[in-house]
Amino acid sequence: MADRVLYHIPDCPYCEMVRLALTLERLPWESVVVDRSDRSRVEEVSGQSGVPVLVQDGTAISDSAVILQHLASRDGSRLIPVPRRDQTLMALLVNHVD
Repeated sequence: MADRVLYHIPDCPYCEMVRLALTLERLPWESVVVDRSDRSRVEEVSGQSGVPVLVQDGTAISDSAVILQHLASRDGSRLIPVPRRDQTLMALLVNHVD
């Protein structure tokens, strides 16, 4: 099993953002496709029915913006621009779109 497990729905745009971020960062992850009509698998790991949910090191992280922030906090991440001003702008844009 990978260190990261992503619970997602294939045609969900929020899930797509997280899948793209994981791919951009070249991070290994395991895919668990969640059925829209049966969310029990994601509810078991996160306590809620929304997707995406990233489980890393036994901790469930929900909400695409929070997951992206988590992935971007790694050393060497390319998800968030280095200048502080650009980081603030990016966070505002992600929250607005999300």
